[in-house]
Amino acid sequence: MSDAEAREIVEEAGQREYREAFRIREYLHLEGYDKRVMASLIESAKVMG
Repeated sequence: MSDAEAREIVEEAGQREYREAFRIREYLHLEGYDKRVMASLIESAKVMG
């Protein structure tokens, strides 16, 4: 992997994290559980017995 490819991967990961944090920020005002909001924020869940 070249240095340019490695930098691109790191940059993409940083941008993804920024987008996720910005998206979550709009829900900080919530004071209670909102099923619609939770469904939009949860990408996947693993249920253990």
